[in-house]
Amino acid sequence: VMFALHALEDCCDVIDNLILSNTVVLTMDDLDPATMQRAVDTLSGAVFALHATIRKASDRTYLIAPANVEVDETYDMDDRFF
Repeated sequence: VMFALHALEDCCDVIDNLILSNTVVLTMDDLDPATMQRAVDTLSGAVFALHATIRKASDRTYLIAPANVEVDETYDMDDRFF
């Protein structure tokens, strides 16, 4: 599922999809840096509670996968540029 986050409240739809075992590609181009950080913090809490995975795909794009989906660590953005 593809999502574009426009407000912090949109995190609820992302979490609902994660609960349904859908993999989510999430862009946050419309958010200011402070709201984006709050969204990432909120989603990270849900990811932890659901034993899911969150990976940064680019500067403002994240991949969020449920526990039953294996994410290849080779393409983790943080690892590619260090």
